[in-house]
Amino acid sequence: TSTTQTGLTLKFVPGGTFTLQSGGPNMTESSFYMSQNLITRAQFLAVMGTDPSTAIDSNGTGDPVQMVDWYMAIAFCNKLSMAESLTPVYTISGSTDPSVWGTIPTSSNSNWDAATMSITANGYRLPTELEYMWSAMGGMSDALSGDIASGVNTLGYAKGYAGSTEINGGQTNVDNYAWISIPTPRSTTNPVGILKPNELWLYDLSGNVWEWCWDWFGSYPPAISTDYSGPSSGTYRVIRGSSWTATIGNCALSDRNQVYPASQVNNIGFRVVRQ
Repeated sequence: TSTTQTGLTLKFVPGGTFTLQSGGPNMTESSFYMSQNLITRAQFLAVMGTDPSTAIDSNGTGDPVQMVDWYMAIAFCNKLSMAESLTPVYTISGSTDPSVWGTIPTSSNSNWDAATMSITANGYRLPTELEYMWSAMGGMSDALSGDIASGVNTLGYAKGYAGSTEINGGQTNVDNYAWISIPTPRSTTNPVGILKPNELWLYDLSGNVWEWCWDWFGSYPPAISTDYSGPSSGTYRVIRGSSWTATIGNCALSDRNQVYPASQVNNIGFRVVRQ
């Protein structure tokens, strides 16, 4: 665990290899750090100077930020990196400084869609879809007996929610780990870090708000790959993890969703990672 200059708590996620879905392939992820919690309204306001969240759908500023689109999320990442004197990850039109990127788009924007990511930079970024998945499984700390075989997490993809130790994708105890509307109705988001964490001490990887990932949405890679970061282009960006408005089915670690990058919705937020 480490705490940043701006008060963000990061947890170390050791690298490893896992089976992506039934029938494979096996994918390998390098080690990285992930924010222990979703980015809160207060943290977003401190970095960006504004909070786009719908207050009526929130308990307060300790809840995850919502109504934040993918463009806002990558701008936040670079601004936070600059605030901590780290190397920004994202480049748009040759610049890593969001102050010269122009107004954050509220509709589809080809210039921002062409953002590039420097995976070797030490600044903050959105997780890739497979980094999210690996973290939600618990990585090699996956506590569900039988998930890990011969040094590979072979069955974590079938879990019913992040932190689960229930066999066969069971979800009986999901309310202990995830704020979702079914089976228990919710009327708002909830403060981060209240429910149980998963094996890596990461909170709300299932429920509360969907989480933006870096990747364009597309078919999974058909072959073994290391640090896969999605297709080179697309129409929708990946969101993962379900939300306070979602059903129990969305908590399954195999569940994927896709939305336009300019989507501002009261059940989508994000967390950050860094090398």
